Parts: sequence; C-alpha cells; structure tokens
Amino acid sequence: MQAAVIGTPVEQSKSPILHSAAYAALGIADSWKYTKCEVSENSLRAFMQQLDGSWAGFSVTMPLKSAVIQYLDEISAEATQTNAVNTVVVKTDKNKTRGLHLSGCNTDIYGIRQVFYEASSLANHEELQGGGIILGSGATARSAANALKTVLQNSTSKRITVISRRKPAWIQEVELDWCSFENHTRRINQLVNSSEYAVSTLPWGAAKSLLPTIFPQTFPHLLECAFPKVLPFSIGGERMLIHQAVLQVELMTEHLGLRFEADKIVEVMTIALKKEARV
Repeated sequence: MQAAVIGTPVEQSKSPILHSAAYAALGIADSWKYTKCEVSENSLRAFMQQLDGSWAGFSVTMPLKSAVIQYLDEISAEATQTNAVNTVVVKTDKNKTRGLHLSGCNTDIYGIRQVFYEASSLANHEELQGGGIILGSGATARSAANALKTVLQNSTSKRITVISRRKPAWIQEVELDWCSFENHTRRINQLVNSSEYAVSTLPWGAAKSLLPTIFPQTFPHLLECAFPKVLPFSIGGERMLIHQAVLQVELMTEHLGLRFEADKIVEVMTIALKKEARV
C-alpha cells in the first residue's frame, strides 16, 4: 500500500519520517510506503485522478487543505467546521464510478488539542483561569481555534483572540476576538499576560521578526504552544505534528484490524524525529 504527503513545498516535510516509524512499529513496513508528492492547486486534479486501490490515503498540507475538499465523497464534522482537510483516507468501493471512496478529516485539531492536554499535565495545572491567543490566521490557526475552544470549555474565561496582520473572514463564524499586529503592542502584551495559552501558527520567517517583541521566548518551530502564566517554557510544534500523524496512521490502517497503541506510536515517532535531528 502507498501513502504520501501532498502540497507545495513538501521537501522539508517530516511526515515520511513519522509515518515510516509507525509502519515499522505496526509490522507493515515491508508492504507500506510513505512518500512526498509535490502537488500544487493546478496539479491537484491530475493527482486525484491517478488514485487507485493501491492507495491507503494521504496527508494534505498547504496550499491544498481547502482545495482538496471538492474531490472528496465525505468530510468529518471538524473538517467542515474549519473548511480544512489534512488527511484523506482512500477505501475501495465497488458502488463508486472509480471504485474508490475518499473521506477527509482534520487531525490538526486533535494534534493541537493533545499538546494542550500534554502541557497541562506537565504543569500539573487543572483549573484553567485565562483564555487563549492565536498568532496567525491561516488553516492551522483555524484548527487551533477549534482545539482551544474544546480545551477551554471548562475554563472561567473562554475568550480566544486571534492576532494577525489582517482580520480573517472566518473570525465571525467562530465568534472569536481579533487584534492586529500593527501598532498594538501594548494590547497584545495585555492579552499575553492574561492568557492561559498562546499558540503561534506563523512560519519561522514571519515569526522571528514579530514574536520577540511579544514573548520572551523564541519560536524556532512551525507551531509552538506557549504558556505565559502556567509554564516557563514552550512546547515545540513537533509534538503537534506527532500527535496529528498518529491519528492519520490509525485512520489509514484501521481496515487492517491491527492492535493500535497510540502511546507506543507516539514514542516511536518521537525517537525517529530525534534520530533525524542528529543526522
């Protein structure tokens, strides 16, 4: 069986490392391969047309998380809420014209949510007092907003503020606050100091010029979870990548009937990333 990550650019994607580690742990590495496919919005249709029964599924990264939806037979509730799909599961279906059924979901939300719970556990912090802030306004930011809403549902403050250069259209749909990066440093600092959670979804190139003026920490990863009031440290985006990949693997392999131990898969993926970082 084959699987892949699609989008552009995908050269630096860690997904093959994560999925391959999981396949080895599940004992299917000899028959399952995970690769990278450079696919743009212009070439997406051609990619979708070449799918066949040899595909188990594929991961979707930018800029295709919304564009891919039109080609799918169904999408999950969370993918509908965020208008973003990062995982497509391919199953054979004789009742379909092409013999395939394509279902999409958003495991980014699960991944971000697991990082929040993981960090709260590390801090031994159960009673949430403040709200949260999200830096950025793209598809990952919208997924982060969905995850934060769940995490903060029992908090005394459920306020979530998105901080970005431009106000995203989806802000009103999910009933969140918004603050511009431009000339609002004092307001942003107030939000940071009163928030339980802070999430940056900004690429490092954009983040390194903005974040040092907002946080005392630096953010060297694609997505960071910082806890200004709770933890004196931040948790790197690789934790989110691992957790969302675990769910992707589970969804793509569930038809095999294997014993799937999520904690074990998290462990082997973590080890694989550490090994890759030392190379």
